[in-house]
Amino acid sequence: MNPGTIIGNTLRGLLHPFRPSNLLYILLAAALLTLAATLHLGHLTTHIYYESATPQPIYPLPRLLPAPSTIAICLAALLLLLAKNLDNATRLYNGHQRGSFALLRDTDLNQLIQYLTGLALWGVLLSAAPFICANLDVDERITWYADRGAALLAYLLAPAITLAYIDGSGTESMLDTSALYSAVADIGFFRYLLLLALIALLITGFSYAETYLWQQYTLAQIMTAIEQLSLQEHYNYRRLPPDYYLYTGLMNVLLAWLITATYSLAAWNYPRDEEDDEAEKDIAPLAATETTPLTTTAPVTAADTENQPDTAPAADDEAVETTETAADTAAADDAGPQETFAHDLARADDHLRQGDIKTGIALLKPYTDADHDPITYFPAYQRHYALQPDGDLLRRIAQAAARGDEACYDLIQPELEQIDPGELLAGSIRPLAQIAARRQQYRTVANLTRDFAAKYPAHPHLVDNQYLAALAHAHSGETEQALPLLEELYTHYPQHNRAPQIARLIEELKTSLPNNPKETTP
Repeated sequence: MNPGTIIGNTLRGLLHPFRPSNLLYILLAAALLTLAATLHLGHLTTHIYYESATPQPIYPLPRLLPAPSTIAICLAALLLLLAKNLDNATRLYNGHQRGSFALLRDTDLNQLIQYLTGLALWGVLLSAAPFICANLDVDERITWYADRGAALLAYLLAPAITLAYIDGSGTESMLDTSALYSAVADIGFFRYLLLLALIALLITGFSYAETYLWQQYTLAQIMTAIEQLSLQEHYNYRRLPPDYYLYTGLMNVLLAWLITATYSLAAWNYPRDEEDDEAEKDIAPLAATETTPLTTTAPVTAADTENQPDTAPAADDEAVETTETAADTAAADDAGPQETFAHDLARADDHLRQGDIKTGIALLKPYTDADHDPITYFPAYQRHYALQPDGDLLRRIAQAAARGDEACYDLIQPELEQIDPGELLAGSIRPLAQIAARRQQYRTVANLTRDFAAKYPAHPHLVDNQYLAALAHAHSGETEQALPLLEELYTHYPQHNRAPQIARLIEELKTSLPNNPKETTP
């Protein structure tokens, strides 16, 4: 069964590449591709000025096969993206929605090699007809159709090929037509067509963006770079125009993001592993039937199982006063770490459903102290905080939210809108305010950044937090409060990396003022 609707999965698939764990590999791959492009630029310059009969750069640029080193770097970037995205797809298939900075976590090197082998075999099969047509002087129209037909077939089968491999765990499953049919059927034929349409939109958007960047910016920078390189006795890429690296890097970031987003969109529509679904139900067994209402600030529902950790760590040895029988306690002590946490969580839920709040909280407390991470033990933190919110719990959950955990942020978002920000760690204000700004929760942003400059005048996040505060005022229609704050920032921190953004926002706000905006005092 596919988790979520096509709209929900589309939004999740588009946001997934922006997670820090994915952005890291996107930027690494883009850096490698930019390096490869720069090396090829040097070879191209050598060809134009020293080996070609025409000693001037001409456009279109001459075709030149990349050097082996350039090809090796490009393959390394592609391998990096394929490895990370295969692991992401496998994790989502297994029901693990949290990101991982590890290159391979749910897959191993042998599985990656098998997957790459399958892709290579598909590459050979799909390129056979175009290769034959190109080398036998076949009519150009037939060659054109062969090229486009191979590309279309690759596009139609790409999501199913990866799912067939994950489901079958072998190279042969990637080539098995029945396995590919089953993969499409598992996704759903209508959903699969919508998925292909969404991927086509992504590719079209990338094509337009790449064409615009190439024609408007990158080509001019490459021609300038070639001329500068030709004037040097030895190549010194540090003397290339900074804009060359900017626009070439941006194009490569877009390419790496496209590959990641394509995988992500497909993976969010893959069916979950049934065995893993059952394991998650065992870890957080909340009854789906009607339960006794609890007086809480946040409801506890069966949806909590989505935030259950991949593996539940061991519980503390601290004794808990309960009315459980000695047999139940002994069973929990003899169980493994995962079973112990699941057992205690289930016992706490039973007591909470019966209205025994004191015993339920006592069972949850060992998992919500300072030694237990709210991200890992989120179900325990969620129940405890809903029943007995306090400052220590709030700070620990806020720190976890500041590390990027959306579930922890959702849990405390109502409090963040009205809390005294002095109760939070100063370093957690910026990431929390950034999450709130991304969600357009500007009241939360304004509250979190309130009085930050007065309390922490030398904090390294000062400019960022004040900028977020100004954004919150601007989006709330409070231009008179936002503009002086921005002008003060621009005056005192003209060298900060946010200075260009601040300057642009100042101009935008000034033009929006009805009366003589340029006379606003900083």
